Amino acid sequence: MLPPAVLAAAALAVALHRSRGWTRPLAATNTLLSAFLAGTVLALLADDSLLNTEAFELLAEDESSARTTVVVGAALGTVVISGWSILDGWRKARSRTRR
Repeated sequence: MLPPAVLAAAALAVALHRSRGWTRPLAATNTLLSAFLAGTVLALLADDSLLNTEAFELLAEDESSARTTVVVGAALGTVVISGWSILDGWRKARSRTRR
């Protein structure tokens, strides 16, 4: 069974295709979905549920330093990608309404 967030992302993609581009309601939906997904990933990173802790023992002598670097990098990447997705959706919706 697919997680609900994956189904929501697929539904958004279908809605984008059917509307032939971004609209303000779709940009708002994308904002909510991106924020929810980013929050979920950040919560899993904070809870130490997303990454395999045994891998850090194999990869680095200083396990805590490697873990910190990977967690901070993953969190930063998540925030940047989600933020870009949100801004891009609103930019495209705005440019469509100006035509």
